[in-house]
Amino acid sequence: MKKIILGITACMCLTLTACGDTAPEPVKPGYSIDNNTAVMDDPTENGTDRAEPDRKEYMFTGTIQQINDKEILVSDTYVNTADLTDPDSLKDLRVGDTVVVAYDGIVEETYPTRIPNTYSITSVKSDIENEQSSSEQITVTDSKGSIVLTLPDGWEFREYHNEEENTGTAFGFELYHGDKENYITVGRCEQFGMCGTGLETRAGQYNGMNATACFYDGSDTWSAILFEPPYENYAVMCFADNKWMSENSAEMEELLDSLVFSDTV
Repeated sequence: MKKIILGITACMCLTLTACGDTAPEPVKPGYSIDNNTAVMDDPTENGTDRAEPDRKEYMFTGTIQQINDKEILVSDTYVNTADLTDPDSLKDLRVGDTVVVAYDGIVEETYPTRIPNTYSITSVKSDIENEQSSSEQITVTDSKGSIVLTLPDGWEFREYHNEEENTGTAFGFELYHGDKENYITVGRCEQFGMCGTGLETRAGQYNGMNATACFYDGSDTWSAILFEPPYENYAVMCFADNKWMSENSAEMEELLDSLVFSDTV
């Protein structure tokens, strides 16, 4: 294949982590990466952009945020699924799954970025997920979106779906461990806010999503965790005493770091 070297150095970020995922670096259509240099393909050779024997394959790992008819959103990058050679491989994929996407190296500079030519999408499990087989992944969906999280062993949950005149559609989970008097909620609502005297806020991040934890009157226990755009309608609320929160703090951190939110488009 004849190629015109343009001398544009491009670093491809091929592996994304569960926390702080970043999309692969855009490469213009009609270009590929060869020895860290952007290379223009010759469209005249053999009447095709890429000869099959010389097919380059790039991969990145990310978390599924949305699943649509002809594409899925993986870590803020739309991945085309319309032309997969094995469409049945998508049947068992769920929002929140970690997947490896194999593609030809082209990433369109849209927002979110988009991969037009996908070879395969494979679900994977980390060593930690395999070892913690007692943990349970749960999902709640509503007309406004969905929430996915990994529930630690021994925890229980209850789904709720409410339609309030002032706050609109609200849905989510109540999460319990031990007794039903102490619990936290993870939910979506049209209106969230915290105010009042003695309020202290601390910035944080959960599964790559920026959030603000709210504390009152010098307490070491947060009363709420409010997420920032584009997830400003999601929040975690505390309905438990300090003793319960302290005893379950480690498992709650793992639970919060497993959260995946997705708004219905």
